[in-house]
Amino acid sequence: MTLAEMEIERYSRQLVMPEWSGAAQERLGEARVVVVGAGALGAPVCAYLAGAGVGWLEILDSDHVELSNLPRQPLFVEGDVGAAKAEVAAARLAAGNTGVRVEGRRVRVEEDNAASRRLCEALGMRSEGLFREFISFVDDDRGNPIFENTIQYAVLRREWAERSARG
Repeated sequence: MTLAEMEIERYSRQLVMPEWSGAAQERLGEARVVVVGAGALGAPVCAYLAGAGVGWLEILDSDHVELSNLPRQPLFVEGDVGAAKAEVAAARLAAGNTGVRVEGRRVRVEEDNAASRRLCEALGMRSEGLFREFISFVDDDRGNPIFENTIQYAVLRREWAERSARG
């Protein structure tokens, strides 16, 4: 696979970096990323991943946009208040880069729900391992949660992308 002319133009700023190459951009275009939570951390993560040209971006969030989210969640605007974050984020990011497949799913990732177990299966992880990683990410050194309602986490796994591409 080679980059199309439009892709070369779109990604020209990152392609000139000495650490980056056309081959690296192609690999990024084949990658699949799951972002859990489209809030204060997840919203900009999603925007940068879509802008950089990740191939497939899946956004998981069960929350709705609130007016108080707007100052710190740049994907959302006043007209989005009350709408599902995952769906709004997916639509906005897909419109911003049509070369990226973006899906939003209204799901709350918790250790004991079926959707979370399916996510763990797709990632090739046991749920206990996945949630230990989440917990170490969201707890301070005294075991207090840094984020109260959502877990913000991004997972990039080439194996998952390859498995998904095979069907």
